[in-house]
Amino acid sequence: MIGSLLLTAGLLVGADATAADAANLSTYTSYTKAWHAAKEASRPMLVVLNPSSDSGKAAAAVKVEELRKAEELTELMDDFVVVEIDTSTTHGKKIHEIFGSPALPRVVVIDSQQVHQVFATSTLLTNTQLKSVLEKARVLKTSATKLSFDWMPKPAGDCPNCRRSTNSFSN
Repeated sequence: MIGSLLLTAGLLVGADATAADAANLSTYTSYTKAWHAAKEASRPMLVVLNPSSDSGKAAAAVKVEELRKAEELTELMDDFVVVEIDTSTTHGKKIHEIFGSPALPRVVVIDSQQVHQVFATSTLLTNTQLKSVLEKARVLKTSATKLSFDWMPKPAGDCPNCRRSTNSFSN
């Protein structure tokens, strides 16, 4: 199901990316263009969904430009197609909805086949934590492999039972 959603998001409102775009190490602002570039280059994606600059959460936004300046992340991020989405735009609202409208900011890593989210969190990551995630995601050999979400400290009020998926409900 997530794969279908990612495919839908990738085909949403946008122009095709070219090989030159895939080689471009700049940050995309269009998920569609980034998805096409990642698909064409068979590279994983680093997706950052940020809150509106008008919202009270704007200070917590993940600034990709600053991440690229961090010595421990610069070279590593070059292995990913990076997209920073402003969720206050029409396109950003659609992408946020397709991702299930999670809390913002949201950091997502998508496998090199653009089929699975191999990592996703709304917890603010340190550069060291993000480095660890990106290093693990970079070496994934199949899209069926997923990184554990449980290696990170749990935010206050996090309930493991709420994250557990079940096929039946008890009364």
